[in-house]
Amino acid sequence: MNNKKLIFIIFLLFCFSRIIIYLSGIYPNLLFGYWQTLDYKLLSQDLFRSLIYLHSEPVLWNLLLGVTIKIFKENLKFVAYFFTFTMLYYLFL
Repeated sequence: MNNKKLIFIIFLLFCFSRIIIYLSGIYPNLLFGYWQTLDYKLLSQDLFRSLIYLHSEPVLWNLLLGVTIKIFKENLKFVAYFFTFTMLYYLFL
């Protein structure tokens, strides 16, 4: 089996597992609670100052996450799935 087919099958299995998890009512916290991600309240209310004072955390990651949160406001599920599938896309490129 060639590599692209194998990667595609793994991707489909991952998507299928996410659908099953979502339909069963389990909503994993994909973005917040990890050491490299700033708190949601800081990212949504005080992004610039948080990036300045907590510069030891990954600044570009938190900037991208904070800007996305400001754009999509309260739709955290979309933000989480957007980042998950974006990371998967670049992982398999």
